[in-house]
Amino acid sequence: MNEEHLLRIQAIAEAALLAAGKPLSLDQLRELFSEEERPARQVMEHVMVLLEAACEGRGFELKKVASGYRLQVREEYAPWVGRLFEEKPQRYSRALLETLALIAYRQPITRGEIEDIRGVTVSSNIIRTLLEREWVRVVGHRDVPGRPAMYATTKQFLDYFNLTGLDQLPPLNEVRDLEEIGREIEKNMQGEMIDYMAAERPNKPARPARDPASQGGPERIQKLLARAGVGSRREIEGWMEAGRLLVNGQPVAPGQKASVEDRFELDGKRLEVSGAAEVMRRVLIYNKPEGEVTTRKDPEGRPTVFDRLPRLKEHRWISIGRLDINTTGLVLFTTDGELANRLMHPSNQIDREYAVRIFGEVDDAMIERLLQGVLLEDGMAKFTDISPAGGSGMNRWFHVTLLEGRNREVRRLWESQG
Repeated sequence: MNEEHLLRIQAIAEAALLAAGKPLSLDQLRELFSEEERPARQVMEHVMVLLEAACEGRGFELKKVASGYRLQVREEYAPWVGRLFEEKPQRYSRALLETLALIAYRQPITRGEIEDIRGVTVSSNIIRTLLEREWVRVVGHRDVPGRPAMYATTKQFLDYFNLTGLDQLPPLNEVRDLEEIGREIEKNMQGEMIDYMAAERPNKPARPARDPASQGGPERIQKLLARAGVGSRREIEGWMEAGRLLVNGQPVAPGQKASVEDRFELDGKRLEVSGAAEVMRRVLIYNKPEGEVTTRKDPEGRPTVFDRLPRLKEHRWISIGRLDINTTGLVLFTTDGELANRLMHPSNQIDREYAVRIFGEVDDAMIERLLQGVLLEDGMAKFTDISPAGGSGMNRWFHVTLLEGRNREVRRLWESQG
């Protein structure tokens, strides 16, 4: 094969790597050619050596990683290239880095084993982030009650950290401080973002709470009324759509803006919204007994969770989620509709953990189905985590976690299994 032919193969490989935006293996590069002109594997390896040499002195380099080869910006030019991105990357939390390190060095490992080593609970947000970034994957289930998932790292993990194999990980006694690793990851991200809860970001001072009323000017009506404790955003939007809510005598629509100086009426009765001018946030934890319904007024006259709450003059309690009449447990109440909306909205993906007592056999297949997802009458539903919590035989306890709170969802999921 003459030099001109090799240079042509090299140019095609370079173009493919630039266009792919991800690592390509030798076989993937060879597949670009027809059978008649496809280079042998040894030839392709030689072409990669030529391409690596051709990148010398340029702003990018050819890097071999677990999934193959890729062209990437040289590390010394990252500070300049990073300015192309408007948003700066957020840091990974120390908890996420520790979890990832344990999976990398002790794989396969379960969430419970990680918790035993770290001495604290592993947030579902951390596991979900690692799975979404495809840095870890489920490789099986430990053969113990509950069949917990076992996690291991992926080729994408090796690719991201410029590794070809796990043998290139530094020995544990050489691992640097996790915060230093976090700074290096942040630099390597070059504009990529991980949406992570502010409470888990290390060494980052908390932002002072913004008082919307002090900002001046109008704001969305449902937000203003929720902050005043009149109702939840969803409830207020329902009033708007039904034409029950008036502002200065005129019907309004979701998204319309107003201020505390305006006059608000619901079904002809004036609403007191002065509480929105100065936020007074009260939060109460109530241990709901069996036999109470989580509603403000019950048409059947049954006791409600609101019957025992302290009376308020200018605000009202808003329940954060609900438990059905036969369920006991903690229910949060607040006077801040904005806080209630943030805690209840599914997009915020906040864990809801339940202790469930099951009468009957629970086998591994049932656990797997509940984790993978079950089609209920109102759509797909699943638990993000199921952990055995005691009992034996036909009487067992489980701790289950959900990221949403649909009506009787926990009961309906278990009942779907017969």
